[in-house]
Amino acid sequence: MRESEVKKLIGEENWADFGKWMRGQTVVGTYPDGELNYYSWDVAAFKQKLDTGYDRQENPLTWD
Repeated sequence: MRESEVKKLIGEENWADFGKWMRGQTVVGTYPDGELNYYSWDVAAFKQKLDTGYDRQENPLTWD
């Protein structure tokens, strides 16, 4: 997803927080124009955090 698409989903006011939240995460790559291509599931997880307060980074799944 392009930056403009992410901002549309999460809101421009949450862009800086998204950048902090993405620290250490990977991206798909870059578009030919140099813009980052974000994984849609990362955007959905951040949107879930905004909507519900649940943060997968703070509550990761663990397997026994």
